[in-house]
Amino acid sequence: MKEQDRALAEKVLDYWFTMEFLAQDPFPDHPELINRVKKRKLKPRPPGLRWNPEGQ
Repeated sequence: MKEQDRALAEKVLDYWFTMEFLAQDPFPDHPELINRVKKRKLKPRPPGLRWNPEGQ
């Protein structure tokens, strides 16, 4: 393949991948995650308490 053809092919593929990415549907909402966020907003942590990712 010629160098110019290769460069053009790379540009076309970059453009195509970008369009595919932008055309994706958003992730669906997860009700359990939304409910957890709402609960946290309604009941804030006491000052000085650190966040524990494992929930223990």
